[in-house]
Amino acid sequence: MFEKYKNKYNGQRCFIIGSGPSLLQENLSLIKNEKIFVVNRSYKALEQGLPHYNFYVCVDKNVYEKNCNEIQKLSKFPRFYNHTFLDSESYWNGPRERFIPIFRHENKNSILYKSLVFNIMPTHYYDGWGNTSTAVLDTALIAFFLGFKEIYFLGVDMSYKTNTETHFYGKDYFNSSQPYDKIDRPVEFKSETLNVVVKNLNNFFYKNDVKMVNLSLGYTQENLFVKNKLSEIFK
Repeated sequence: MFEKYKNKYNGQRCFIIGSGPSLLQENLSLIKNEKIFVVNRSYKALEQGLPHYNFYVCVDKNVYEKNCNEIQKLSKFPRFYNHTFLDSESYWNGPRERFIPIFRHENKNSILYKSLVFNIMPTHYYDGWGNTSTAVLDTALIAFFLGFKEIYFLGVDMSYKTNTETHFYGKDYFNSSQPYDKIDRPVEFKSETLNVVVKNLNNFFYKNDVKMVNLSLGYTQENLFVKNKLSEIFK
């Protein structure tokens, strides 16, 4: 099924929409003529000014199962799902929506699970890949195999002023597998694995003439993603 989309958008640019609260500060009307990916529940940005989206991506079976009714109702093809969703009762008890499988290596005891950490990059889409630490990086790899040469993130903040506002639609209690932390505190999403994976992906994309840039107004970390602003792209 993927063959229909392989390199279909060669040389074009795309925007990947995360769920960070800074998305509410962006002028999303600027991307009305762009190719857009939404990840997990970020289709909710349609209610906040996102003009449309072209692709839907969900890689975490836990996210899918906890939000399956909403996802099945609001997502549209082409959908990219982790191939393990075929093991989920939520999928078989639902409309069994059409999707393009993502072959993620899920066995944590396998070297393939750490392939991106070890700088083992997929040559072909069906090679699959290991842990990325965040679904927006899975989406960036999908975009790469679709042929996009410029990949821009919006709503990928990686840090938050408060743990009660980690998503632009509010705290995602429905997704969380962690107990609710009643103490209001800043949150930063970082790990050594994430740092290495992003570094390796940056090098991989650079060698393939692909630019990956975080435009999110809420992204403040250094030495991870290349940074810019949406307004600069449309000058």
